[in-house]
Amino acid sequence: MGATTIRQQITSMIDELPPDVLPELVEFIDFLRFRAVRAGLAPQVQEAIRLYMSGEVSLGRAAEIAEMNYFLFEELLRKQAIPVIAARATDEAERIAQGELADEVLV
Repeated sequence: MGATTIRQQITSMIDELPPDVLPELVEFIDFLRFRAVRAGLAPQVQEAIRLYMSGEVSLGRAAEIAEMNYFLFEELLRKQAIPVIAARATDEAERIAQGELADEVLV
């Protein structure tokens, strides 16, 4: 089945939907677009984003895990519509835990 046929089938299905579900559909399409872009990223970058978004590592540590420059990683997050959270002070125990997590991921 070609892309044109699939597109026509999807268009036909969308045309049959009630108008009140269209905002939800647009949200889902945004999610699919986001997922497709993320799928094209290297595994270590995907993992770095996951760890960063879950709050397990800082932006700087996530950039290290992604094997990227801090500013390039920050720009990647912005392009992915992922909010960049301001850095916060961490205590020594948290820095050690983040270092150990990064070591595990990078090995």
